Amino acid sequence: MGNLALVEKLNNAFLSSLPSEKVALQDAVVISDLNAIARIAHKLRGTASNMCAMPLSDAAKNVEQAARSNQIELVTQRWLELKDQIENVMDELSTTESSPL
Repeated sequence: MGNLALVEKLNNAFLSSLPSEKVALQDAVVISDLNAIARIAHKLRGTASNMCAMPLSDAAKNVEQAARSNQIELVTQRWLELKDQIENVMDELSTTESSPL
């Protein structure tokens, strides 16, 4: 609605949260903590959806569902897809941040 400063602030907050969420998820995957994986993926899914980052939201949903179904092998596979989406969004937002609106 014309509030570019708000959009920039939200993008920056989202961008700054992604690295820590990526590390937290990776740590949870390494130790097979399905509860933590589901919780973190759920949070990331919602945030990504609110930011209209639908491929990221969908990838987080896939990880969350696999974790809630106690399918650690599937979690590991889907984590790799989610990790790629996180990196894509980080790259895209970093590029957008340095470009004029």
